[in-house]
Amino acid sequence: LALLERGNSNVLFGNLLTLPIADGMLYVQPVYVQSSGQTAFPLLQKVLVKFGQDVGFADTLDDALNQVFEGDSGADAGDSGTPSEDGESEDPAASAQARLKSALDRANTAMEDGQRALGQNDFAGYGRAQERLRAAVADALRAEAEIAAANGETPAGEGEAAAEKNP
Repeated sequence: LALLERGNSNVLFGNLLTLPIADGMLYVQPVYVQSSGQTAFPLLQKVLVKFGQDVGFADTLDDALNQVFEGDSGADAGDSGTPSEDGESEDPAASAQARLKSALDRANTAMEDGQRALGQNDFAGYGRAQERLRAAVADALRAEAEIAAANGETPAGEGEAAAEKNP
């Protein structure tokens, strides 16, 4: 890690992900490097993975999983961005921003539908609108967390809890 912190750069640790796998827990933590300039964005440099006593430290999630699971993790992490029409990859934060806007629009529509259903004494319709609202809010929170992670920030509401999880 000291090699990543050269010159005017800082090492930033992303959110620690804890996933139950088989009879154990898989821990995944991205490691970002950010220039000390005011307009610098953090860039993913390494991924730390731990399962049982095995540790992987590589440039990509696939490579780190392969280190931990001795060759083939059986997983394909995929692309970090979606190809745009001109063949360039789209920024994941921009994609998350679009998903956040879509989720908030869906939440607003679900609230309006729920109020309309209540006004018509349609309690089943109100219940369906509430389910759509819950799903939209969950999608919005996931998108917000992705945006915060892409910006090297802690998502709202996770400050102290996230700090306690990261040793």
